[in-house]
Amino acid sequence: MKKKRGKKFWAVVGILILIPFIGFILSQSAKQRVAGIPLVETSVIERGTLSSNIYTSGTIRAKNSISVLSDISGRISEVNFKDGDILSEGDVVASLETDELYYAVKEAELNLDLTKRRESAELASAKRAYEEAEESFERNSVLYSEGAVSKSQYDESRRLFLDLRDEVEKVEEVSGKQIELETLRLEKLRADLEKSKIISPAGGTITNMQMEAGGFVTLNQPLFTIQDFDELEVLTQISEYDISSLKTGQKVLVRSQGREEAFDGRVASIAPDAKVVSNGQGSETVVEVVVEIIEPTDAFKPNFSAELQILTGSLDDVLLVPYEAVYTKKGGEKVVFMISDESTIIEMPIKPGLEGDLLMELIPLDRSDPEDGKVVLNPTENLKNGMLVRAKETEEEEKQ
Repeated sequence: MKKKRGKKFWAVVGILILIPFIGFILSQSAKQRVAGIPLVETSVIERGTLSSNIYTSGTIRAKNSISVLSDISGRISEVNFKDGDILSEGDVVASLETDELYYAVKEAELNLDLTKRRESAELASAKRAYEEAEESFERNSVLYSEGAVSKSQYDESRRLFLDLRDEVEKVEEVSGKQIELETLRLEKLRADLEKSKIISPAGGTITNMQMEAGGFVTLNQPLFTIQDFDELEVLTQISEYDISSLKTGQKVLVRSQGREEAFDGRVASIAPDAKVVSNGQGSETVVEVVVEIIEPTDAFKPNFSAELQILTGSLDDVLLVPYEAVYTKKGGEKVVFMISDESTIIEMPIKPGLEGDLLMELIPLDRSDPEDGKVVLNPTENLKNGMLVRAKETEEEEKQ
């Protein structure tokens, strides 16, 4: 009896010793099986609003800017405004010395008067000679018909009549051109005299003043610039890869560098052609775009730098996934890898939609609605339909 009890005792002891060992063996085997299942990062497909933007920078400038050039050459006698002054249309900004022009106008007036007198006298003389020849020809015509004068006398009077008639026409033509020439000279000098006063063609702020009293200006020399600071715009350059998504009228948020506050703007114009510009890495093809600042503000000044956020598209109530969830197969087909409730991979072909800053619109080709479903982030070609995977976030939850 005592021997049987002893055997049972040692059997129980042996079992108790083996249980932890067997548990350890089974645990290690389970861990090895789990370790063979790929661990993946995941994200959840959500439904929401998506905006697509282009971020760029540009230079502030006045929307309305006029560069005033000199219409004549001359020495400046006085300057009435300086940089930063406010001009009204018609203000006399500066004046040129006019003594020489004044005397030139007087001289031209006298020359025109003398020319008119001289040409008038020459024309009167030519007409008198013509009228006398005409009377002689008419008289000889009668006498010749009566046989009172010879044919040679008749022919001579006729030739003289015709020659003097042509002479009157020539004198009239030359006289008219001489008077017209002197008139044009006088009109030009009078116009130059008027141009000696440099008038502002529009209202605005004067900038880039290039004149000073006593200085000399030449024809077509830039004198100053008039800018309307009440209406500003931004000149920017958009890459050829992004320009197709831009349209005039699109909303733009304009920020001054160093300030968080944004001001409303809109795409005002897009250049019809592109140009190649140099950058730090070489060159790129860009298109110039003008953004109008439509919200009045004193936060900007011409030549300031501005940061632009151009809203190129917006959608409400669409499926959204991170860019990292989309995998492009060798044939160009785009897919996402969803994880089923059984932790297996489901490959879903998709059509990419609107692209936002961090998320993109997801359009399943099978027209399903996978909202709240899990997708694999940064998938690789090793993922296959039906493959068992472990979600990283699930493992972390279980550890907690």
